[in-house]
Amino acid sequence: VRFAIDAGDLKAQATDLDQTLVYRFDAAEAEGEGAIIIPFPILRDLCKGAGTEPVTLENEGSDITVTNVVSGHAITRTVAGTDDADWPPSGADIKTSEAKGFLQAYRRMAPFASTDETRRTICCVNVDVSGDGENNATLVATDGRRLTCCNSLKLPVDGNGVMVPVTRFLLWSGLPDEVRLGVSKTRDGGRICVSAGHWTYRVKAVDGVYPNWRQVLPSVDGMDHRLTFTD
Repeated sequence: VRFAIDAGDLKAQATDLDQTLVYRFDAAEAEGEGAIIIPFPILRDLCKGAGTEPVTLENEGSDITVTNVVSGHAITRTVAGTDDADWPPSGADIKTSEAKGFLQAYRRMAPFASTDETRRTICCVNVDVSGDGENNATLVATDGRRLTCCNSLKLPVDGNGVMVPVTRFLLWSGLPDEVRLGVSKTRDGGRICVSAGHWTYRVKAVDGVYPNWRQVLPSVDGMDHRLTFTD
């Protein structure tokens, strides 16, 4: 995890190249400028405590010192540092706009998405923006047997829409419900940005063409009976 100080603000960043997650700290004391890269196993060990005591990260030449206070006692570990130049670039920032109701609808759709990696184009929640009217976006998910959609959203997505992968972070209950959403499309593929509270999450969109899901929906023309359910 990369901890970086920029203009007095401290941010933590982690990435597996397909996903990048940034957390902005409010209550952190930072001195100087620059970055410290901490091996994840060290941070994982820090998570075993109550989480209320301070943690100090310091540069000492090429080494990193991690000090954790437990029950009033300082526990210090020193690990080899990583050159910040070796940290992979995360790409340009993506402009986001309000996306009311997106996260709740995404989580309702996700259980219907395929988990078969050989059918990558349906291992996602598709954002279809071909609709008309105020609610321009329909979220769709299918595993080839079941299909569900939600068409009551207005989202800042244009063009041909975007296919959002099903990820553990977006399903995490600790993420604030109201988020901002942005999509960037380049020759290297699409990227999605979800911003919520202190968190900023960027993930590669699923490449390919989503199946024509509208062709399997029953037409209301000629239907003799229709059932309408309350919320």
